[in-house]
Amino acid sequence: MKINNLIVVALLLVLCFSCEEQDENYRQYLTETVYPGKADSLRTYIGVEKVYLAWDAPTDAKAERMVIKYSATDSIISETVIDTIVVSGLNSGDTYNFQVFSVDKDDNQSIKLYADLYPVSEDWISKNMFISNPQILPSDGVNVNSLTFSWTALDNDVMKYKDGLEFTLIDDAGNSISIDPANISNEVAEGRVIIDVPNLDVDKTYTVKYKMVFSPKVDNKIILDTTPLSGEITFVPTDYSLDPIFLLVESIGWDNSSFITLSALEPGRYLGEGVTLKANDVMRAFKDADLDSEVQYGFSYFATVPDYMSASDDGNDNIKLSLNDGLYDIIVESTSKIVNITGTYDGVLEIPGTIEAEHYNVGGEGFGYHDSEPANRGNSFRTEGVDISAGPTGNFNIGWSGDGEWLLYTVDVQESGTYSVVGSVSSSQSSGTPVGQLAIFVDDIELTAIDVVGTGNWGSYTEQSSANDVQLEVGIHKIKVLYRSPSFNFNSLIINKI
Repeated sequence: MKINNLIVVALLLVLCFSCEEQDENYRQYLTETVYPGKADSLRTYIGVEKVYLAWDAPTDAKAERMVIKYSATDSIISETVIDTIVVSGLNSGDTYNFQVFSVDKDDNQSIKLYADLYPVSEDWISKNMFISNPQILPSDGVNVNSLTFSWTALDNDVMKYKDGLEFTLIDDAGNSISIDPANISNEVAEGRVIIDVPNLDVDKTYTVKYKMVFSPKVDNKIILDTTPLSGEITFVPTDYSLDPIFLLVESIGWDNSSFITLSALEPGRYLGEGVTLKANDVMRAFKDADLDSEVQYGFSYFATVPDYMSASDDGNDNIKLSLNDGLYDIIVESTSKIVNITGTYDGVLEIPGTIEAEHYNVGGEGFGYHDSEPANRGNSFRTEGVDISAGPTGNFNIGWSGDGEWLLYTVDVQESGTYSVVGSVSSSQSSGTPVGQLAIFVDDIELTAIDVVGTGNWGSYTEQSSANDVQLEVGIHKIKVLYRSPSFNFNSLIINKI
């Protein structure tokens, strides 16, 4: 009995000491801090004199507010748990060490997120962003009634164009000129903005005021804010309708001298486009159509490769012909490795008169003619793909023609009026048998057609009239002769005033 009592007393003593130890362990945790949850995934964006911050907000109940600290003395404390903020009033050139953390009701802080940021300022933008004044050219290369203003390099290393443009045109009397919004196009894919402005007066002074919207780029990243940049330029439209200049190109690519007329512009302006010249071609320039007043010239070209004067992978090289009389500075810009001179073969053909079939324009396939295969099956007169053979009385004709082939001629109509159109043709089919059609186009509009019938022999040529007469206006025009299901030779086209 005494032993049992001793065992009970011992157990009670052990239990008392154990409870006291547990109580001591519990008391040490009564003063421990449980910190609020932290934010995650901090994202930062630079703005103009500001920064944007976003994060995943803590979700635990202890977090009551957010603190954004960015200098020793500057911080923002929200009244609630937020996940985005914009910090404004910052200085460009200063690096800001941002800390983002949550706090609880006892101001206990969570684990912090860090970011070093440096915003841009309006002063930085004005020093680093710029717009060059626009280049001003006639929209069609010659006519001053519509000018094109083009800005290049709108996007560069420090800014990105944002499709915002204000454009004001003011004449020398201070009057604003209204511009149809349809005539303003933002074509920034090519780094260019084009504006067509109609009805300007030659020798009158105009001022262009413009404002464009950009976003600065920092470390090649576009910031969220945009900023407007302004510019101004004063110009006087020039009368671009100077006298034409006449170019004679003697080329190994053509059997005969090729005569090209191009409209002349003021010095430094584009004269024309689409010029193919081989390296040993000869070009001579004249001031009159009779080619008896030759102009001295110089010839320069860039990035050449064998055989061709202007060639590069991107086709952006220039051929430049400078006429040294001080009046002209002709620049012809290529649009591909090889582009074509399009002009007349032996001068502009006068109407009324006869168009010899073989005197189609120079320029080659797709420009002076279209032929479905490259060989000259007649092997006469010219070496191009048009099938030329001997014709009547020492002349030449076009044969072996296919459906859809065509020839192009440049003519000068001397007087407006009604004209008859007659074709000199031959065919081996019996007389009166339909053998195809010659369709006649003037400036890409079909005006009439000749329904050709057989003449009994390839050497027997007859003059066959078109279905109707045509109305022609005075001046320079392009006449295209199109073959439809042909089985005949074409010698000439006779066009006379009725």
